[in-house]
Amino acid sequence: MPSILISIYILYKFIVDRQFCSHINNHSIIAMIIISFIDTTTELPITLQYLRVGYVQPDAKTFCLFWICVTWLSTFDWITNVLLLSVSIPFASKSLLARVLFQAKKMKRILTWRSTRKLTLQLMVISILYLLF
Repeated sequence: MPSILISIYILYKFIVDRQFCSHINNHSIIAMIIISFIDTTTELPITLQYLRVGYVQPDAKTFCLFWICVTWLSTFDWITNVLLLSVSIPFASKSLLARVLFQAKKMKRILTWRSTRKLTLQLMVISILYLLF
């Protein structure tokens, strides 16, 4: 219930305040809030009801198919937005670091380890923070 109220409040603030609506960057945030609101009001109560009672309340075939479809979309969303990025970010960070080292060696330049170390540290901190949160 609190998440529904907060979603409505945030959506209200985004829509009423013309400063937020006028920026094109905020349109994607509004779309994400709407999708989150739909997910919170449809799939979450069904799951909570199933976990509480142990069976699907209206045991109609179309309702079960709807629930399976929504759950499948949520799983697909999690795989593409969480799992795939969690695997690709460390790989991309290591390949970027390897590219910097390779380019320096290819150009026969002396590496300034101070800047390379700073780049490596920043890259690792950002990757670790992303993976943690």
